[in-house]
Amino acid sequence: MNTTEGFPKVYSATSPIDKSPFYQSFTPGFQSSFSSMGHAYKEKKSILSQAFAQKKLDAMEPAFMEHIWKLCEVMKSQAKVNLDDCLSALTVDILSDVCFGETFDLLHNPTEKANISDGRYTLEMAFVAAPNSKVLVQPYDAGLSSEDGDWRHDQTETESFGPTTGTPFPDRELFGEAIVMFVAGSDTTSTALLTILWHLLAHKDAYDKVALETEVGVINMAMHRDPKYFERPNDFIPERWIGDGQSAVKDKSAFSPFCKGPRACLGRTMTYMEMSIALAAMFLEMDMEFEDPGSEARQGYTATDSFVLVRPKVRIVVKSRR
Repeated sequence: MNTTEGFPKVYSATSPIDKSPFYQSFTPGFQSSFSSMGHAYKEKKSILSQAFAQKKLDAMEPAFMEHIWKLCEVMKSQAKVNLDDCLSALTVDILSDVCFGETFDLLHNPTEKANISDGRYTLEMAFVAAPNSKVLVQPYDAGLSSEDGDWRHDQTETESFGPTTGTPFPDRELFGEAIVMFVAGSDTTSTALLTILWHLLAHKDAYDKVALETEVGVINMAMHRDPKYFERPNDFIPERWIGDGQSAVKDKSAFSPFCKGPRACLGRTMTYMEMSIALAAMFLEMDMEFEDPGSEARQGYTATDSFVLVRPKVRIVVKSRR
C-alpha cells in the first residue's frame, strides 16, 4: 500500500476504508474529528474547517507574531538554548492562545512544561492510557462552565452547531476538539521546525543562503512592457495617457517610473517640471529630425538596461522656427 497508487485508495473521500478503532483511544470519552467516522466526521469537519479559512488565519497572525517575536527575544537573551524546548514552548503558547484563549506562556515559564507533558505523550502513541492524562484538561475544564471563567466561547466566530441537526455540540465535545487541535498542532509543528533547522545547521551552505536572504525588486522596464497592463506595450502610443486613449492602459498602477512607497523618488515633481518646460521650449524654438532617418528606423531605440539606462547616441538636424 505504500505507493502513490495506494495512498488515495486508503485515504480518498471515496475510499471504503474506515479509520481503525485504535484511534478511539486517542480521545477517550468523546468523539472528536480525529477519531470520528462517516457522517459524524463530515459534520465536525464542516464546522472546524471554517476556523482555518484564510480570513480567520489572517486575523490570527498578530497573535502568532507576538509569540514568535517573544521566542526570538528569549533565544537571544540566553545565547545557548535547547532548540527543541524553545520550539515546543512556542507552538504550545500559540495553540493555547488560539484554542483556549489564554496562553501557557512557556517561553517565559519553561518549568511549567512538565504540567502539560501528558499532551505530548499522547501523540507518541501512549494515549492508550489517556484517561489519566488530565493535567492538561482539568485546569480549563472547570472554567468551561464557570460564569467567571475567561473562556473565549467564540474564538473564531464559528457557530458550534451541527450543520444538519441544528443542535449544539456538547461543551465537553467542543473542549475535546480544542484539546485535539492543541496537542496535534503544537507537537507536529515544533517537530517540523526542529527538523528544518537541524538540517540547515548541518548543511552550512544551505544555512548561509537562507541567512543571506533574497533580494527582491520590481523591474520597471519589464512591467512597462507587459501586455497584461498595457495594450501593445512596445508601440509608441502617447494617446494612451490622455482622453479616450486611456483605455489602452489596463492598470495605471503598473506605471511606476519613480518607484512607489516611502522610498519613491523625492525629486519626481521637479523632474516632471523640468521635462515639461524643456519639451515645450524645444518644440517652440526648433524643428528637429534624424540626421539619418533610415538608419535610426532600422536600429530602433537601443537603450541598454543597467543601474542607470545606457542611452544610444542620437544624431539630429536642427532648424530654427524663428
